[in-house]
Amino acid sequence: MLFLLGTLLVPSARAQSVSAVPAGVRAVTVMVCDQPDGCAEAFQALSDHCAGQGIPLLDFDEVAAAGPGGGDARAALDAALAAADAHPDLAHLQVAREALRDTPLTILPDELFRLWLRLGDARLKAGDTAGVDAGGAAHAFAAAASTSGDQVYNLPPLSAAGLDAYLQAAEQRPAPAVLEISADHEAATVFVDGRPAGVAPVQVEVQPGWHRLSVERPGRRTAWVGEVDASPDRHLVIRAELDRDDAPVSLEAAVIGAIHGAQAPPDVARNLAAWARLQGLARVRFVELSPPKASGRVPEERVHTRDGMWDLHSVWLDVSADRLETQGPGLLTLRQDADPERFTMGVQLGYHRLQQTLPTGADPHDHLDLELVGLVKVAPTVAIDVRLGLWHAAQPYYLYRDWLAHEVVPVSAGLRWAPGHNRLQGGGFYLGAHALAVVPLALGGEAFAGWTWKPTPRWRLGLEAEGGYTDQGPVGGGAVGVGFAG
Repeated sequence: MLFLLGTLLVPSARAQSVSAVPAGVRAVTVMVCDQPDGCAEAFQALSDHCAGQGIPLLDFDEVAAAGPGGGDARAALDAALAAADAHPDLAHLQVAREALRDTPLTILPDELFRLWLRLGDARLKAGDTAGVDAGGAAHAFAAAASTSGDQVYNLPPLSAAGLDAYLQAAEQRPAPAVLEISADHEAATVFVDGRPAGVAPVQVEVQPGWHRLSVERPGRRTAWVGEVDASPDRHLVIRAELDRDDAPVSLEAAVIGAIHGAQAPPDVARNLAAWARLQGLARVRFVELSPPKASGRVPEERVHTRDGMWDLHSVWLDVSADRLETQGPGLLTLRQDADPERFTMGVQLGYHRLQQTLPTGADPHDHLDLELVGLVKVAPTVAIDVRLGLWHAAQPYYLYRDWLAHEVVPVSAGLRWAPGHNRLQGGGFYLGAHALAVVPLALGGEAFAGWTWKPTPRWRLGLEAEGGYTDQGPVGGGAVGVGFAG
């Protein structure tokens, strides 16, 4: 009887490096690096290594940009803006403004525009009608007018007086101010009110009013932000000191220190664990690669490449306890948690032959059949394989000459195994065996081998060949199938 494919439930050979945690994944490896000459070669080596193990690999910059530091500040700003939306009074808008000052990220112009407008309107309602130089309502409206530039935005709800004040500020064309912005890092990108202004050093003409500056270091989140109060015909010189205010650098240094045995500050582990929980992660392994014997320590793993090898050292993030530990659950657990696919359902259509043994000699029978296949992963390379005939499968027809008179159901259960981590989940060769029961008439067993393809993250296609023996004679054949993984 034929028992076809479905899908191989093992880690993906295409995991490699990713820019975000894949949906459903509960474990990732994150590479940290402090090599002065860059980490491209080491990252590529680790990417290939993790691809073979089926473990998604993140660069630490992606973690720093999405979570600890930048992500937390962004969340705080979003919460303050949401509170101001719900209660657009001066107190809540002032809190949003302070959160904006504390957010080390480039903020989009439309967000700044809305905040300046609403802040000006709230100050106007509160009777704070001081002029531009005094930083009152007029100053906020001037900032909104200069931030909008030539762009058209939908206006938030404003009072009639606030709308008139903004329109008056937008119609004014005072003499521009000049901002001269430099940085202590080459190739740093400058943003003025959320719009790119070029690579530092740059000179930018702006309309008088408040302006939010951000300077981004290559490969990092925003490392420096500042606010200037530009007056007509003024020339302001601003120096952005990125190296002294780069949270991802200090965060990465703390993780590297933990890999080398130092105790990480509690807030570092707490921020990392908060990010991991938001991503739905149960395991995070931070790793550092170094040339062989350069660290003087025994490596946990060796990452081999065509040009040589690297020593791998790691530290594990205990997400539930908010701490970094030198000992973790191990690579096997990491592989299992890195695989979001726990089961697969599929259907298979096959052709096979039963060489039934009769007193008068061999009596071959040929037939097509359709089966439902279910797989449940129990280990990174092993899945339970269960199959049920959707209609009379071939073998029952072979057991009896008058096969139309017999109502039987073929059922089988066994294991499927994929040798080699470089051919997992994303497609590759597999082997398996299962016990067969043709209820209520026959017993037997089969071995099978096949190959799967992964055309999309969830769908599987494959071919399979099988052979075995029942108490009615030998059986063999082949099949094609399709499955959906979840």
